[in-house]
Amino acid sequence: MSINNPNHLKLIELYKAYQNSVEHQLKGKKLFLVRSDQSLTDAILRPIFNIESIEDNQISIELIYKDFKIFFDKHIFLKDFSEADLEKDFCIIKFLDKSYLFYDSQEKKYYQNLDSSSINKFVENILFYQKIINLLEEKLGLYNSPSRELVLSSSSSKEQPFLIGYPSVKPELPSLDLKLIFDSIQEQLNRKDFSPFFKHQICFNLFEVPKEERYVEFLNKYNFILESANLDFEIYLRDFSFEKIRTKFRENRDKYFQSIQDIDSKLYAKSSSLVVSVSASIFATFKFEKENLGWWFSCLISLYTIFVV
Repeated sequence: MSINNPNHLKLIELYKAYQNSVEHQLKGKKLFLVRSDQSLTDAILRPIFNIESIEDNQISIELIYKDFKIFFDKHIFLKDFSEADLEKDFCIIKFLDKSYLFYDSQEKKYYQNLDSSSINKFVENILFYQKIINLLEEKLGLYNSPSRELVLSSSSSKEQPFLIGYPSVKPELPSLDLKLIFDSIQEQLNRKDFSPFFKHQICFNLFEVPKEERYVEFLNKYNFILESANLDFEIYLRDFSFEKIRTKFRENRDKYFQSIQDIDSKLYAKSSSLVVSVSASIFATFKFEKENLGWWFSCLISLYTIFVV
C-alpha cells in the first residue's frame, strides 16, 4: 500500500525505531530512546525529527508539531486527547502490542499500521464520552463543576443536589458503543415530559455508587436506566389517560342527567298548560249548571291526574 502523507511516513520510521530500541522513557512531551543501532537511527530519524543526542546510545524526540501530534500510548491519549486534535494528524505509537494508530486529517481516515478505516471505535468512544456529558448538561440542566462533577439539582429545596463524578482520564470502555448511547439520549430527552422520569432513575440506580464512579456506571447501566424510566413514564401516561377518561365520563354523565331534568321540566310545563287549555275549552263550551257542577269537577280532576300526576 502506498503512503503519501509525510506525517504517516514519519510515524512509520519512529515506530520502527521504538520497536528496535533497547529501552524507552517518556518525559513530558519528549520520548527518550536507547538505541541498538546509532548510525541507522541517526541517518533516518535526524532529517525528519527534532532529535537531541543525550549520550552515544540515547536520543530524545519531540512529540508535538504544528500539524502533527504524537501520543506515546493509550493512557496518554485517554488523558490528553480532545476533539480539537481531529483538526490535524495525530498518532498513538504504542496502540497495541504490535501496531500503531495514525489519523489522517485530510482523508478523515484511521490507519492501524497499514489497514485503513473511516471509523475507529476506540477514538469514537473517547469523543462521545465528552459529548454525552455536554448533552446531559444541555438537556437535563446539569451544572458541570470544575471538580469534574455533574450536579443534578433536586426539585425540592430540602434535598441535596445529586453529584455524578467522572474521572480526568477517560476510560476505554471497549464493550460499549457510546455513539449509540449519545443518539439514544438525544432522542429520548426530546420526548415531552420524559426528563423527570429519566432523572429519577439516574439518581435511584446510582445512589449507592461512589460519587467519582457514577458517570462511568451510568454509561454501563444506561440501557437498564432507560428501560426503568420508560416503565415509569408508561405508568404515568396510563394513569393520566384513565383520569382524563373518568373526568370526561363525569362531565358527560352530568350533562345527560341535566338534559333529562330539562326534558322533564318541559313536559311538566306542557302537560300543565294542556290541562288548563282543555279545562278552559270545556268551561267555555258548556255552561255550568248547578246540578252538573259535581260531574264537571270530577272530569277536571281526572284530566289533571292523567296528564300531570
